[in-house]
Amino acid sequence: MRFVILAFTVFVSAFLLFQIQPLIAKYILPWFGGTAGVWSVALSFFQIVLLAGYAYAHVLNSRAKPLVQAIIHCAVLGGAALLLPIIPPETLKPTGAEDPMLHILLLLLVTVGLPFFALSATGPLLQAWFGRMYPRRSPYALYALSNVGSLLALLSYPFVFEPLWGRTDQAVNWSIGFGVFAVLCASVAFLSLRAKSVSPSAPVPEAGIAETAATGDADADKARQPVLRWILLPACGTMLLIAFTNHICVDVASIPFLWVIPLSIYLLSFILTFAHARWYPRMSFLALAMLGAVAAALLFAFHVDFGLWPAIATACISLFVLTMVCHGEVYRLRPAVKSLTKFYMCISLGGAIGGVSVALLSPLLFPVHLEYLISVLLTVLLVMVCHARDEQSPMFQGRLKVAWAACAIIVFGILGVGGYGVHRDTSTAIYISRSFYGVFRVEQSEPETEDEAVMRVLLSGTTTHGFQVLAENWADRPTSYYGPNSGIGIVMEVTADQPNRRIGVLGLGTGSVAVYGKANDHIRFYEINPDAEYIAEEYFFYLRRTEAQYEVILGDARLSLESEEPQGFDILILDVFTSDSIPIHVVTREAFDLYNRHLKPNGVILVNVSNRHLDLRPVVRMSAMRTGLSVAGWSSKGSIREATTPADWMILTRNRETIEKLAVHVERLRQTWPRFEDDDGHWPGTLGMPMDVYGGSEIQPWTDDYANLFSILK
Repeated sequence: MRFVILAFTVFVSAFLLFQIQPLIAKYILPWFGGTAGVWSVALSFFQIVLLAGYAYAHVLNSRAKPLVQAIIHCAVLGGAALLLPIIPPETLKPTGAEDPMLHILLLLLVTVGLPFFALSATGPLLQAWFGRMYPRRSPYALYALSNVGSLLALLSYPFVFEPLWGRTDQAVNWSIGFGVFAVLCASVAFLSLRAKSVSPSAPVPEAGIAETAATGDADADKARQPVLRWILLPACGTMLLIAFTNHICVDVASIPFLWVIPLSIYLLSFILTFAHARWYPRMSFLALAMLGAVAAALLFAFHVDFGLWPAIATACISLFVLTMVCHGEVYRLRPAVKSLTKFYMCISLGGAIGGVSVALLSPLLFPVHLEYLISVLLTVLLVMVCHARDEQSPMFQGRLKVAWAACAIIVFGILGVGGYGVHRDTSTAIYISRSFYGVFRVEQSEPETEDEAVMRVLLSGTTTHGFQVLAENWADRPTSYYGPNSGIGIVMEVTADQPNRRIGVLGLGTGSVAVYGKANDHIRFYEINPDAEYIAEEYFFYLRRTEAQYEVILGDARLSLESEEPQGFDILILDVFTSDSIPIHVVTREAFDLYNRHLKPNGVILVNVSNRHLDLRPVVRMSAMRTGLSVAGWSSKGSIREATTPADWMILTRNRETIEKLAVHVERLRQTWPRFEDDDGHWPGTLGMPMDVYGGSEIQPWTDDYANLFSILK
């Protein structure tokens, strides 16, 4: 019975430990623009607190008597329970002036710091108490059990808990679960006091290669412990996890489902390697890891050419085999039970180092996402070192030269492919900027003939955020998604006779919208990335040449609008969806309630729903109709001659007269738009046509508590 209670407590602690991560990250995601960086910083925070918990468990287990251990840990659990429920206070919402990384760390520390600390310390402590209660049984199976609990927590979150409950209910339910866990843990603590102390000579099965003889002296035991590899291997595993997660989330969406996939793979590698050595056939996984590293490098260099699912599959398979070798090698180096908490503390130290390196230091050190490639290379090199230093490896000290030659070729191949990828992404860049919100590149084309004009393009990853032709006669012409035949071009033309228009724009980009500004118009841009304002004013000419007055409000657009008095916008433009990564909190029902508060009764909302992999029409339609807005849409064609790109715009308004004017203007365009020899249809080939706004899936309306990415995948 004692064993069942103990095992169940380990399982519950791991379940709660990993359930809280997507829950709290999703809670604060809208406060920081919905960017993937929120999850990276959160993972780094969790790794740091995990280290603190493991260090506390190590010190408590090695320095305190069993009774003192039980009393202190119960006090920690009680203190954590006093901070429940884990709901971030509204007073900690950012204002826009703070450093987002530091603010996220502070917010997480205040909200979930102590409960997460208590849970993270429980795993190694309970395994140490297990060793005292059952001195002849290996505690490492409990580590695998805890990872099973962690994996179930992650997989159940997007498929069970997120669809069933809103964020507040999730936080309350989690807090109740923590209370149950605290009672279980206190019971185990006092049950362990009845166990006899561990005999120094008690044999433990399944010892790793770092284990010394049971009768060996302490100095020999200490000398044989590969502490540096206990740290570096988990560090590489965490670097891989966060780097691969960033890669997936930047081009898709920063939501718990896509956070959960890489983290689940990471945990699965822990489960398999720590369950039994047979799950890690060493030489086979070395070969698979080399192939996975090559695939990861190809994905880094040629990500533009991968489709959505091939890219996700390649990333996930590569992550799995690479983390398997990291955790498989560290499990081979596991020590005896007496060094168990030290071993886990080193693993958590490595995780914290890896998390801090990728989430906090890389944005400061690298202008582009080099940490992805670096983590792959470091993993390959470290695993090669493990084989070179292990007498049980066929590759020990240079043996099996063919294998070493193959590894060397692969390492140089990764460097070559990665170098090409960096060169391709930066060779035409005249400006590169990296911040918490991502990487911006300004590229300038070199004309091949005298007739061609120079063009500047603003890019973030694989996404174009606008461009401008640098010829004098093009300076005031709208391009990219904003051409005269686009949804925004049509609305701007229909409303051009309105005096003193107030125009709100969510997302600055190159400032292209400003080209439509008339004298006495006022344009108010909302932009979360401070670098964007500098780029738009320094490298593009739309803002400096506009006739309208304009201002740029820095900070998350939704938070800014929530804090402002009603702006009375004639036109409100949501232009934050031209990437495959979407800030979900700006298309929820609550968001559209907010937009309506800032819109004039006859105002128009324009939503750019252009997206390669996600069909946002149902989301916008449901949110708009729930707030009483009529919905129309326009899909425009791209034209090299006109320097425009295909764009899908949804047009929302309460004003029937505006809809009628739009219809009249569209008919006029159809009749007057230039036709070419192959134009034989009702609509000119380069014009566009009305968009079916009622197409797509029938979905449940998205709210701040609920969003379902599966339902809108194309």
